Amino acid sequence: MYVNQNKVKGLLLGYGSEEERKETLTSSMLLISSMGIYGLLLLERLLRIRNLIGEIPDEDYYIHCLAVSPELRGQGIGSLLMKEAERIAKLSNKKRISLLVEARNKRAIKFYLREGFKVIGQRYDTSFKQRFNFDSYMKMTKAL
Repeated sequence: MYVNQNKVKGLLLGYGSEEERKETLTSSMLLISSMGIYGLLLLERLLRIRNLIGEIPDEDYYIHCLAVSPELRGQGIGSLLMKEAERIAKLSNKKRISLLVEARNKRAIKFYLREGFKVIGQRYDTSFKQRFNFDSYMKMTKAL
């Protein structure tokens, strides 16, 4: 997290496979127990999104999201957050960092390439266009 003038101006959320498994199970139980059938329907939708990511390999540290306030972009905050994620990943004995990025997000792709990531695949799913407003994403990884 990057804080400027007591406000969060940058955030990176990442985790390994162990955390992902625990969170998926915990979230699933909470959704169903607290929201009944609506929770079950919501869970089904969330699991479809999760299937985009697929199973996170044990050797990976997965970057779920990276965001920097628009007025502070281009000042190195994203790189700073990414370096911290790399440090955490190495401490957790991970071999690489992986992420998904919308194929149309050219600025983000350029940033990740500068940070040493490589595109290892691209997937198209037209059914996601209506629900999530994108139909193509790239998987990128960086060896540690």
